[in-house]
Amino acid sequence: MGLLQTAVEAITLLCPNLEFWTLQSGGKAYGVEFYGQPGIEWIVPLTEKAPRIPEPYASNIFYYPQVDFLNSITTSTSWKFCEIRPDIIVGHTPHPNGMGLAQAVGIFLAMYKSVHGEGAEIVFPGNELTWKATHCDTSQDVLAKFHIFASLRPEDVSGKAFNVADEARVNWEGIWPALCQYFGLKGVGPRPGEEGSLRGVAWVMAQQGNWKNWVEENDLQDGFIEKASWEMMGLVFGYLIFDKEYDLSALRELGFKESTSTVGGYITAFERMRMAKIIP
Repeated sequence: MGLLQTAVEAITLLCPNLEFWTLQSGGKAYGVEFYGQPGIEWIVPLTEKAPRIPEPYASNIFYYPQVDFLNSITTSTSWKFCEIRPDIIVGHTPHPNGMGLAQAVGIFLAMYKSVHGEGAEIVFPGNELTWKATHCDTSQDVLAKFHIFASLRPEDVSGKAFNVADEARVNWEGIWPALCQYFGLKGVGPRPGEEGSLRGVAWVMAQQGNWKNWVEENDLQDGFIEKASWEMMGLVFGYLIFDKEYDLSALRELGFKESTSTVGGYITAFERMRMAKIIP
């Protein structure tokens, strides 16, 4: 909260002609991490009209005081704001990113191909519930374009929240095989009774003794494997066992038509990772 307040005060001082501010929040606004807790009402698709989650959980959602702060000061400022809620952001950053799911998935699949070869079968590194659970992903390009789109329409979006995603409803059953195919692998679903098998994050960590050689042999940037978003990948594949897709009605009614397939968003990220020499 202090970081946002300081930023707003500085920018307001330095940019007297400021007209609009976009506050990016996310799925935490719906209390994703408290799913299943007493008193948490969970209705999908998740809509911006849903009420805030109740206490004692609400005090852990740092987006709420940020929105309240902006609402309190925009009554006396010349600029306005809107809240933008992506789901998991899929994209590439030039540095290791603890929240970059595509980065971890890309390194995992590229390394798996290097070890097991073209056409190798790779089991989804999660369980049957995460395999089937619906969700939305938000590619960085679509997200960035909506920030611009909203900023040019302050009268239509001021004080409102908007879900942003590539598609309204996907699951890993639908996208995992295609992501694996991009790397020349055959992606298959989870297999009952194999929960203890070495997969996903555990598999990558088991290769740690070969990380340096893999980076050198493929002329890759050093340091990305160690700092990639392994915790994020483990969380997504291991714990997001419930449906959490977004309602995108408000986005479309506003006139925003930009979209991409979820698979396309990942592949764009993988291509940029290749150009940056993060994966071969």
